[in-house]
Amino acid sequence: MGAFAQLRLLLWKNFLSQIRSPIFTAFEFFVPLILIGASFGLLLGFRYKFETSYDEQIYPAWPVTGGFRDLVQPVSKNVYGTDGTILPLEDFLPGGGPNKCPFLKVIQTSSTSWHLYMSLAYAPVTTSTATIMKYAQAAYSGNHTIDTPLGNITISMTVEVNGNNSEADLVTFLNNQLSDQCNNSYLGGIVFDDDFANNPFNQSISLIKYKIRLTNTERRGDDSD
Repeated sequence: MGAFAQLRLLLWKNFLSQIRSPIFTAFEFFVPLILIGASFGLLLGFRYKFETSYDEQIYPAWPVTGGFRDLVQPVSKNVYGTDGTILPLEDFLPGGGPNKCPFLKVIQTSSTSWHLYMSLAYAPVTTSTATIMKYAQAAYSGNHTIDTPLGNITISMTVEVNGNNSEADLVTFLNNQLSDQCNNSYLGGIVFDDDFANNPFNQSISLIKYKIRLTNTERRGDDSD
């Protein structure tokens, strides 16, 4: 018996089986249709719950000074209080704030004075990247006075930079440093592009490329444990 004859015989037997079992045949035909229809209906029903389109919005510019002001200046003029600042200023009020896990390392030195420690890691370590990080260190370090509803407070800031040979070394270093995140001075890490780091005066390089590595932390949240 040839292959075509065997296929024809198999199809004929399958056809007879379907005719002799009409209920089973109906299930085979309608159940997939019902499941497909139900799935399609659920997809349409929940479409607007999980897929939302928003109109294009232009947000106001946030000036970056490259210094301490960036930590205490609200990101928008429409945000009031300390919710819009990178640094939670309520931690510097008498008695501290509601944040159970202080952001960065804060030590109170008097009733109106605090010392803030901030540390940054970077990679790779070259002459150019070390120079850039020294400029950043100098820009944020020093004594800063802030006007609050309860009067002026003084924040003395010390910035430490720590170089690593590669991005992998930086990630390992930060994971070890941030094992205890509360009241920890480390903010994150900066990874410079290798082409710029190793040859900053190359005329073909028009932009300074870098990545910012941050931890998945709740230090800025009021409910941190």
